[in-house]
Amino acid sequence: HTLTGIYQRIGDFSCITAPMVVTGKLVGTIAATRVPPRPFSEREATLLQTFADQAAIAIEHARLVTELEGKQRELEAANEQLENAKDDIERLLADTRAALKTREVGQAFISQGGEPGGQSSEEFGAYFQSEIKKWAGVIKSAGIKLDK
Repeated sequence: HTLTGIYQRIGDFSCITAPMVVTGKLVGTIAATRVPPRPFSEREATLLQTFADQAAIAIEHARLVTELEGKQRELEAANEQLENAKDDIERLLADTRAALKTREVGQAFISQGGEPGGQSSEEFGAYFQSEIKKWAGVIKSAGIKLDK
């Protein structure tokens, strides 16, 4: 409703407004009218501003909740993609282990200096972590420093 429309319906009235501000940005206003017209007291103006401040907080809270829900949906979709990728990688690793167990592929791998292991990703991860610990100790005891 516009003030002109209100005036046309009810005649003379008093109106007071209070800004709704979030982090320095105006997000709306709250208005109160009175018939018959008479001034609003300082107490009434303060009360209206308090309502406006609370409404601005509620609007910002709703915006943040909506934003958070959107981010949650994005994370869930990304997590699903990661799970699918993990399944694909596990299938690839299983196929690779099976291929390495064949005589022909195993011999070709060895002839090129490879060492067919056929470990699962968890086994390889544990092996890799043990190698990091082992070589970290060697580097520390030898006093080796990284040149930047």
